Amino acid sequence: MSKDNKFIIKIDKEYTSEHELYYKMISIHNVVEGWGLTPTQINILVYLIRLGISKDTKDIICKNLKISEPSLNTNLSYLRQGKVGNKRIKKLLEISENNNNITLLKQELKDIKDIIEEGKKQIMIKFMDIVS
Repeated sequence: MSKDNKFIIKIDKEYTSEHELYYKMISIHNVVEGWGLTPTQINILVYLIRLGISKDTKDIICKNLKISEPSLNTNLSYLRQGKVGNKRIKKLLEISENNNNITLLKQELKDIKDIIEEGKKQIMIKFMDIVS
């Protein structure tokens, strides 16, 4: 790494699964943006991004993460409200304006999906000096 690139971190890794790549991208955003998500919530979001929000997806999440349906519904509620108890987290889900029974992904998650679907499989983090 040259002197000019001393603030760039390149994460070289072969991702064995799409789930792993999504998990890593959301985890990086979680840390950098201070979203406050738990590993379970990150996994839930990965499934929702990859498979869409449906009853079948909820069944897959419960089975694969070994959580109950009420626990999943609680986590989905937290992701819509942006809070867990007194702790603030990022609102990453929203309710459709047309139908209160439809949950939608917020733009940040759609952007992550677009980046990965466009074939961007290399993660690079650049730290920059901010002058105010």
